[in-house]
Amino acid sequence: MEVRIREGGKSDYPTVYECMTNTAWNDLPEAERGTTKKEAWMAFFRKIARTLTEGRGRKIFVACDDRNDFMGYVVTGSMGEGSSTIPVGMVFDISVLEPFRRRGIAKLLIKTAEDYCKTQGMWRIKLEVAANNPNAIDLYTKVGFEAERTLMGKNLS
Repeated sequence: MEVRIREGGKSDYPTVYECMTNTAWNDLPEAERGTTKKEAWMAFFRKIARTLTEGRGRKIFVACDDRNDFMGYVVTGSMGEGSSTIPVGMVFDISVLEPFRRRGIAKLLIKTAEDYCKTQGMWRIKLEVAANNPNAIDLYTKVGFEAERTLMGKNLS
């Protein structure tokens, strides 16, 4: 099966929002998921997904098969003003649908994001990954990303 990458458009937004929201829910620490109503949280996060996807300077790339079926996507672009004196790129979200995983599609999407950010004059690209997602951490390490900081949490009750 051939995989091709195309620029995403408005018709892709609903799928991207849904994937992004599900990923974010699954990435929540177990303690946080246990104290949160899933549907309320997901409705809240869909608004964040929209901002992440449609924000100024963002670009979506979609992986499709030879029948143009949606296989996955990456949302990339500039981290924004104030993040660095030199423009820095960001992978805001990346997802490959379950049936298409472990076929190199995520690597292809990351490479596409890197190439796009280079053409926009960015010198570095970053991403955030949940500590409870070892498969993603392994992938990002294999393609050259290194840990820069650690986000920590603590229950107050």
